[in-house]
Amino acid sequence: MSKVDELRALNEMLDVCYADLNKLLKNDHPPSNHLQMITKERQTIDDIEYLIADVKAEIAGKELRKYMMNEFKITYGMKQVHI
Repeated sequence: MSKVDELRALNEMLDVCYADLNKLLKNDHPPSNHLQMITKERQTIDDIEYLIADVKAEIAGKELRKYMMNEFKITYGMKQVHI
């Protein structure tokens, strides 16, 4: 699974968690442990958001390394041409 696919999956999971939290908050007849369920859902959302930020950082790091290597190749090639 690529990082982009992982990011899409995490975003889908986050959407589901927000929908579940919304249902819990707007429920007319909440279950007896609704406060615990809300707390657990918020913790899950925080964890998924952390994972999303981590995956985005990995993707950005790979793109930056690719960009830096391209710049190095161009600069190195220019040095060879000028010498």
